[in-house]
Amino acid sequence: MQIEKSENIDRQAIQKLLMDRKTYNKVEHSTPYIFSIKNNRQNLFYFWANHCFDPENKQTNQIEFLRKDFIYNPNPKKHVFTEANVKITYPTKKESIEKAWESWLLARLATQNNISFSCAEPTKWEEIEYLEKFFSKQDLFYSYYWIRLGQWYRQHVEKSREIYCNNVIDKLKNFPWRENEDLTIEKIKEIHEKLFHMSFDSSDKEHRQKLNNPTLDYSITNDISRKSDDVREKSIVQNIINKRNEGYDVFVVYWCSHAVIEEKALREFCK
Repeated sequence: MQIEKSENIDRQAIQKLLMDRKTYNKVEHSTPYIFSIKNNRQNLFYFWANHCFDPENKQTNQIEFLRKDFIYNPNPKKHVFTEANVKITYPTKKESIEKAWESWLLARLATQNNISFSCAEPTKWEEIEYLEKFFSKQDLFYSYYWIRLGQWYRQHVEKSREIYCNNVIDKLKNFPWRENEDLTIEKIKEIHEKLFHMSFDSSDKEHRQKLNNPTLDYSITNDISRKSDDVREKSIVQNIINKRNEGYDVFVVYWCSHAVIEEKALREFCK
């Protein structure tokens, strides 16, 4: 079952404790990165997962092992935070991971144990509204296009890249853009040539990997990634803290750097 997010807390206080990207880039840490915060009543488990569509990947067993500790803690109030806004769950572990990765696995495990779950992210409306204060719609459209296209490379999809690209365009048209100009693949190519002075190639893996990496300065898309991460990190931490303050045990599974960047803030506010 899904429930609504809690009320906001002071995001400035959270911001001061988040690790900045330049510092993170110098940090060496284990992968996956796992930490827990416990007191006499509550547990908080945070698992950094790589987005993976392989049910045999070892992180699946690690998530299930932590889930057992989470479930068996006597606190009856429990909540799970997934990175994706999960609307449906799949009947088997294998199908959950192959079709949708670890967020759907975690949502399935929560549903099986009658535990509430939700996404800790800001809504897409909130994120776009924030980013449009700093960037043009065209630059945001281009950045989100490559983010979505990256999903094609991470999973074994049956559709061709061309069909998937067209589907991405259709999905982006439904984003809450402030301006209402046409959003087409031709527009993507036009923006690409303007930014990089070279022909557009959706199969350019090296270009894709550089574009949305918040630790690089390859193009304006990296600035967009950093601003996006700012608003996302604060929302994630805020919602975890709120659930903790309401007396819940919390289990979080997120991708990439989130756990490392957020750990100091969570340890301060979730004692």
